[in-house]
Amino acid sequence: AVATGTSLGYTVVIPDFEGPDNAWAAGVEEGYGTLDGIRAAENFAPLDLDGAATPVGMMGYSGGSQASEFAAEEAPTYAPGLNIVGAAIGGLPVNIGHIAAKADGGLFSGIYFAAAVGIARAYPQIDIQSLLNAAGKQMVKSIGKMCIVQFVPTYALQRIESYTKGGLNQLNDPTVQQVIADDTMGSIAVPKIPMQIYMATFDEL
Repeated sequence: AVATGTSLGYTVVIPDFEGPDNAWAAGVEEGYGTLDGIRAAENFAPLDLDGAATPVGMMGYSGGSQASEFAAEEAPTYAPGLNIVGAAIGGLPVNIGHIAAKADGGLFSGIYFAAAVGIARAYPQIDIQSLLNAAGKQMVKSIGKMCIVQFVPTYALQRIESYTKGGLNQLNDPTVQQVIADDTMGSIAVPKIPMQIYMATFDEL
């Protein structure tokens, strides 16, 4: 996508939407990071862009779609001066709780575990350490140093209940449920821009 965009003469901006604390899967925060990245590019003089008048299109898949979709929701109030003209987003994690429940114990349970760690970094009201047993605390320490190609095979077919105190599924915790609700797509606003929304044929999650 980057090579295609630049070959067509577009300026391609890849924002660090997970932020300095790597708050992976925390969509609300990722949206703000995306908008900040766009504004930074528009104000970077060597790019010679037209500032806030620059037409902007957003795109992303899975985690990238989460960042772009929340940016679309947040732009009218957080960055109303941006000229965002549309978005193409695929594999949307609309409700992270639904995805976690489906992933638990499956091939992609590591995605659930890593997302839980990333979201807890963005929402301090989730005291993740208090929910975990000794194995869970070690998992958090280990997974925080891994990328997706490492934590998916490492934690495949494992259940979160193996890592929690009392073997509880913390998706039922009221604080966790509130964070999931706050971080569900559509919780802020309905995007006003044209959007192409799609799903890859073999996207299991």
